[in-house]
Amino acid sequence: MNKGGKEIVRSIALLILLTAASWFVSLGIVRGCAIAFADPNPYQWEWVYVSTSPRAYSFHQSMDCEYLRKTTQKIDLVSVYDADDDGKEPCSLCLEKSKRHQYDNAALYVTPFVMMMLVGVIALVERLFKNRK
Repeated sequence: MNKGGKEIVRSIALLILLTAASWFVSLGIVRGCAIAFADPNPYQWEWVYVSTSPRAYSFHQSMDCEYLRKTTQKIDLVSVYDADDDGKEPCSLCLEKSKRHQYDNAALYVTPFVMMMLVGVIALVERLFKNRK
């Protein structure tokens, strides 16, 4: 492979590496902010799942919730306000998943800025090494 071909391959590999790095850095920043500042609102869910068990005390965002799958009773789909009126609380696991999903989507908006920052840092480091020679 000639010198120009190697440079193209190296540039593509660097671009892939920067994209992956910026995604993970963005995800880390956003998840850290989510842990510190997020307060998910279960009343935006509209419809929730509730077990008809007399011992059930939570409503769930998803029928696939690990806690909801443990019930042996019938599962009803009700409005979040009806569940609240019945004295049910939001499921802690569903709240956590909701928060994570919301902020993982937000990472898509942060990623381009982080990528630009990483490119700037790489350019700065490259300039510093060129000045040393």
